[in-house]
Amino acid sequence: MDQYPSCLMLNFAMKLISDAGFQTEISTVSSAAQQLDIFSKVLLTSIDAVLFEHRKGYITAAYEKAFGELIRVVCQAEHTYVYTMGLLKAVGSIHGGRILAACEQIADSLRSEMEGREHETTAIRIALVQTVDDQVASHFTQALLNMVSRCELNPADMTIIYDQYILPLPPPISIIRDPIFIELLLDSLFHYEGPKTIAEHRFKYIFLLAFAASVSETISSNGRRTQSRLELDNCRQCLDDTVSLLEGMDDLLVELNELLHAIKMPVVAAGVLYYIQTLLLSEEKTGDPPGAALCLLDHISTLHPNLHTKAFEVCCQLYEKIAAENEAAEVIMERQRLVVDRLVHLLSVGGAIPVLEKVCEMFRNGQIDASLVLEIIAPPFADDLVALFLPLVVDEEVFDKEAQERFPQASEFIQYCRQQMPASLI
Repeated sequence: MDQYPSCLMLNFAMKLISDAGFQTEISTVSSAAQQLDIFSKVLLTSIDAVLFEHRKGYITAAYEKAFGELIRVVCQAEHTYVYTMGLLKAVGSIHGGRILAACEQIADSLRSEMEGREHETTAIRIALVQTVDDQVASHFTQALLNMVSRCELNPADMTIIYDQYILPLPPPISIIRDPIFIELLLDSLFHYEGPKTIAEHRFKYIFLLAFAASVSETISSNGRRTQSRLELDNCRQCLDDTVSLLEGMDDLLVELNELLHAIKMPVVAAGVLYYIQTLLLSEEKTGDPPGAALCLLDHISTLHPNLHTKAFEVCCQLYEKIAAENEAAEVIMERQRLVVDRLVHLLSVGGAIPVLEKVCEMFRNGQIDASLVLEIIAPPFADDLVALFLPLVVDEEVFDKEAQERFPQASEFIQYCRQQMPASLI
């Protein structure tokens, strides 16, 4: 097909393959992308695979594999990307709930793969979230495009956006829920070196972040938007208090109780997590990771499942940073143990599969000492967990006979697997 794209016989054969339900056998996406009906079937098959894995978690190896195939299909050309974004928007709007959340997450993930095309993808995103009744000012759209495409906020454009959202009928809230824009707001307010905003404009940044996080929006049958701002003032005050608390702080331990109370609010937790990330991964920070920061990381993982992905990334990045330090092996291992403890906690609050996949990968690659791979869990176990965890437990480098005597849970786990699991998994 690549050599003879205009061949009628080959195009007809591809259509027959697609109509027969074997679109997964069509490996030449560039050819399928030229025919709407064929591409639609290939795309829907890829989306179904991603949604199936999404139900089990979206930071697993199986999800990444399915999503990689979707990227190959969607990012073939500009028209395939635009078509996919429109399709995900339509499907999410029709079904709502979990499917809407999954479609938006997939759309945002696909957009992040279009590196260097932030201006175009943001323009497409803004167009899709509007209805025919929305009257979004052109200078507002241009202000957002300027900042997102440059990945940098500035007071002039922020003032334009702020002025629009304090109106009685502001633009759709989905516009400022742009992941890139939210990340820029968090960086401006919660970087450990201090806020990057001019003091007299900071309230605008806080207002927009609070607005995006706390205001709910519904669309009536006649297309009219209504917004509920009941939680806006409380959210804005919590953000302001936390930013002021973190600004210029030398020791997290001093204000730990205040921060533990503040992170109960999801958007504040996201900001504090960003602060912890920049603090722990800073090249200027050496030595043992601050205990208060690790304590906050654990509490955020416990309180907010939606932040598990970010917390997992922070743990992995910190582990790699410690491994690259120019210190004695014993010192490095003790610091890595602190990170492994965070991974174990993440495992205990719902992140089992990603954590075990990461530990297995590090163990296979020799990036983690066997003495650090000691975990305690109890039945019942999912098949995916057994497939990942059992090879670690039966490996004599991790659990020899003496270790199994010290940790009877390991023997119980092996016995359970032999009794309950299919022989192919053992």
